[in-house]
Amino acid sequence: MTTARFGVIVPAAGRSTRMGSPKPLLRLGDSDFIGTLLGTVALLRPAPGPVVVVTHLDDPALTDRLSYLARTMGIPLQVVTVDAWAGDMLDSIRAAARRMPDVAGALVWPVDAPAVRWLAKFHIPRTPAV
Repeated sequence: MTTARFGVIVPAAGRSTRMGSPKPLLRLGDSDFIGTLLGTVALLRPAPGPVVVVTHLDDPALTDRLSYLARTMGIPLQVVTVDAWAGDMLDSIRAAARRMPDVAGALVWPVDAPAVRWLAKFHIPRTPAV
C-alpha cells in the first residue's frame, strides 16, 4: 500500500510594503521566516513531494536564499515567480498548483506564519479524504 503524495505551497510573493522589507527574509530567532518554515517542512513525514515557493518577479535576495536552503536542507524545492502587483494570494496558489499535477493534495503555508511547529507531526492518511 502506498501513501498519498502531497505537496507544500508557500505563498511568498507579497510586496511587504507595510513591513518595510520582504517578509520571507525577516529575522526569526536564529533564522528568518522562510528558513524557519522550510526547516519545519523538512521534518514532515512522510516527506512532501514538491515544495513550491511563490515569489514576486523582482526579489533576487529571496531567490538566492531559496537556492541556499534547497541545497542545505535537501528539499525538492521549486520556485515560481509571479507579478505581485497583478494578483493576490489565490493567484499564487494557482500558479504553484500547476507545478504539482501528480499530488493528492497540498498544504498551503503562507510565509508570514513560519512558526507553526505542530505541522512536523502532520500525517497523510492512507485513504485520501473526499
